[in-house]
Amino acid sequence: MVYPRLKTYGLFLVVITTILYSCNSAKKIVPTNNTVLRIHVPLNKDEHKLPLSAVADSLHYIPLETRDDALIGQIDKLIPLNDRMIIVDKEKSQSIYLYDLQGHLLHKIKRQGRSGKEYISLTDIAVDPEGKRIFIWDSQGQKILIYTFDGTFITTIPFPYSVHSIAYAGDSTIVGYCGYTPNAQFSKHSQYPNLLFWNFHSGQIHPACYFNEGLTADHVVGVINNFSVDDDGVVALIPMNDTIYQATGNKATPKYYIYFGDKQHQLLQQYIDNLNNSIDVHRSIEVFDNASPCLLMNFLATRNLIYMFFKKQQNYYYGFYYPKSKRFIEASTSYEEHLNGNRIPVTNDLDDITIPFMPIAADEANHFYYTIDPYLFDYFKETKDSTLRQLMARVSPNDNPIVVKVDMKAW
Repeated sequence: MVYPRLKTYGLFLVVITTILYSCNSAKKIVPTNNTVLRIHVPLNKDEHKLPLSAVADSLHYIPLETRDDALIGQIDKLIPLNDRMIIVDKEKSQSIYLYDLQGHLLHKIKRQGRSGKEYISLTDIAVDPEGKRIFIWDSQGQKILIYTFDGTFITTIPFPYSVHSIAYAGDSTIVGYCGYTPNAQFSKHSQYPNLLFWNFHSGQIHPACYFNEGLTADHVVGVINNFSVDDDGVVALIPMNDTIYQATGNKATPKYYIYFGDKQHQLLQQYIDNLNNSIDVHRSIEVFDNASPCLLMNFLATRNLIYMFFKKQQNYYYGFYYPKSKRFIEASTSYEEHLNGNRIPVTNDLDDITIPFMPIAADEANHFYYTIDPYLFDYFKETKDSTLRQLMARVSPNDNPIVVKVDMKAW
């Protein structure tokens, strides 16, 4: 079944105007540090769909309280914490919501305007859990605003740099993902940085992960999350790079290396050459759809599990890697748009319905999170699942989204 409004996080991929390439240059870079975890991907060619019960134990539903002053259009970002969830709706309500773990609204931040305490655009946010602070990146206003968890304004600091997303790296430092935007003030030997580390107390800024100036293309498909969190802090996924970086303090160090086979680097270079010859967005999307290298589009890590979403040509893969046992479970599906295909190779068999499993966040306690819209329950009115029937009785089609917390297996 195809759901008409399901347009979030990879079902319909987002187009951005940057080239996606390695953090370093055209040279093949494979981390040799013994601290780097190398993950070998099986990359089976045959389609293999996986039941969710193979990697997850249970689902827990969290309906987000719906009020006239708190109507969420779409969840663009979800950040789970120990005692609450932070929900970001960048486009519709342009607001930040703080809910408890039962879905009760605690606080809402909506301060649009042009004063020093307001944001023009809600481009992205980062969170400092220990300091209970929220950092709001306003790209149009070229500033970062700092609020407490209860919505109290702290300060505004100018940030005149071009970044797409941010995360809090500790030690009063914000790390920003630049994409492949040429920040001219950080040019170094005809290269530009993918990442900027900015200490908002000292004002010092440290660029990292440079890419070649000549690598340009007009339109390329992006990833779901540039930043996520593991046991050691923030990790950065830079598109067209098989290395995942730990972003701590003022530097990025290799943390994980995803091995897709000996031909991966050569195929990546061919893909880049094809992109450089693309003349418009439609041609670039066609190149992406038929790309021969593996393209990593999401990466999440919990205490016991690493999850990856990637593609190769028309095949889409989920990878579940368990560092302690070194076990890799792979699921794959072949996507055909003209057949109303689905890019998700995991079938949800845990709740008697087929809501797609597309995790957008993870916590340290081995939980993944995704969201569903209540209107989708209209497709499953005949379900015999008692938990779902009780949930359907509590929500209406126009209510706020429901957060699904998934208890993952630990092999």
